[in-house]
Amino acid sequence: EGILRRVGYELAPIRDGHICCGSAGTYSLFQPEISTQLRDNKLQALNAGKPEVVCTANIGCQAHLSVQGQPPVRHWIELLL
Repeated sequence: EGILRRVGYELAPIRDGHICCGSAGTYSLFQPEISTQLRDNKLQALNAGKPEVVCTANIGCQAHLSVQGQPPVRHWIELLL
């Protein structure tokens, strides 16, 4: 977060930001209902700040959260390029 702020990004606070998005390795495969609910909850919290882009450091989270397509979900390194 500090790096993104230093290069000029404005970061929105996320309610319950510490809670998993539901991807968690094989969790989304073996617990699909719970995983989907966690994802939906996370997307609702993320979208509350009306972000232009959602940023993550975890490729599994990126794939899991990208299901709706908007806003785009990117790896944080992509924002530095």
